[in-house]
Amino acid sequence: MSKIPIMMTTYERPEYFKRTIKSLEETGVYKLEIFDDSSKDKSKLALLRKYSVKYDVHYSKENKGTVLNTIPNIDYMFKKYDCDYLFVCQDDILFSKNWYDAGIDMLGKAIDKNKNVAYLSLFNRKAKNVKDYYIMEYGHPGGPCIIINRKFW
Repeated sequence: MSKIPIMMTTYERPEYFKRTIKSLEETGVYKLEIFDDSSKDKSKLALLRKYSVKYDVHYSKENKGTVLNTIPNIDYMFKKYDCDYLFVCQDDILFSKNWYDAGIDMLGKAIDKNKNVAYLSLFNRKAKNVKDYYIMEYGHPGGPCIIINRKFW
């Protein structure tokens, strides 16, 4: 399976953001784009400027909230990279060293079993019914780190 681009949404929380970027860089980053939802914190803005040298950083002029900062930018990423799948994460994730390869492997196995995989969550949380948990907690399936299939987007 080919490499999958990564989209990160972010707002304020400079310390979380810094740790998330560090954990991504320790595992190897492929086509990361950062979408900031109009952060005002000066230390966060300094971090975004620092990372804009390495990655594409997009700034929203107004705070739209998580959903409106995410949905249009997923469309943008699918069009820009003309890819079948997209990793979408938030800025408060600590990635394990093998998260990317494990995610690709999980996706490949899921596709082998069922060609109609709409999304695959990489968020490890103990719950009896994970799908219901995500819908209840986040308002959408998947949670803070998912792979989305363009075909179902």
